[in-house]
Amino acid sequence: MSIVKKIPDWSGFKALGNSKIIKSSYWWLFIVPILAKILESTGDSVDITIFNATFKITLNLPFSWSLFYFSAVCFSIASLIYLFNRPQVVNDYKNYEEWDEFGRGSSSLIRVYMQLYRNPSHEITDKSKDFFIKNYLEYKGDLSKITKESGTPLKLVMAGIPEKNRKTAYYHVFDILKQSNVTARRLLILFYTIGFGFFITVLVQNFIYVSQHL
Repeated sequence: MSIVKKIPDWSGFKALGNSKIIKSSYWWLFIVPILAKILESTGDSVDITIFNATFKITLNLPFSWSLFYFSAVCFSIASLIYLFNRPQVVNDYKNYEEWDEFGRGSSSLIRVYMQLYRNPSHEITDKSKDFFIKNYLEYKGDLSKITKESGTPLKLVMAGIPEKNRKTAYYHVFDILKQSNVTARRLLILFYTIGFGFFITVLVQNFIYVSQHL
C-alpha cells in the first residue's frame, strides 16, 4: 500500500476540521499570553475568600505556556489549511441523500467533475472522462472534443444525469474528491500531530505533578 493511500482522506479530516474545540484555537493565540502574564504576576498562590472563609489556591503547576501556545498555533494553521482546501461537496454533505435534498443538482456535479478532470493533480485520463460521461450523463456530443484544454460545453452541463444514474455518479465524484489535494492532507497530518503532541505533553506533565503531590 502506498504512503498516499495511508493518509486520511477529506472525510477523515472532516470531524477535526469542523470541531468547535479546534476552531477555537484562534482565540487561544490571544488568550494564552494574557493568562500567562496575569498568573505570572500573582505568584505561586492566590487567596480566595468565600463566605468569610479564605482558601489558598496553588498555581505553581509545571504548566508550560509555551507548549500550550504552540499547540494552539499548530491547530490554527491546520484549521486554515482545512478551510481553504476542503472539497465543498465532502464538507457540506454527509451522503447522497443529503446532497440530493440540499444540493444544487446534476449540473453542479458535472461542473465539479470537469474541474477535477482539468486539474493536473488528479490525473483523470481522457478514458476516465469518457467513461463518466457515457455511463452517467445523457450527453450525445463528440467526446473527443472535450479535452483538458477546452472549455466545458454548455450542452454537456445541461445534459443532466438521469435519476437512475445520479446516486452512482455522485459517489464516483465524491470518491475522487475525498482523495484530492494530497499535499494539503499531508500538511494537516503534520500540524495536527505536532499540535496534539504539545497538548498531550502538557497534560502528562501536570498529571505526573499532581499525582506526586496529592
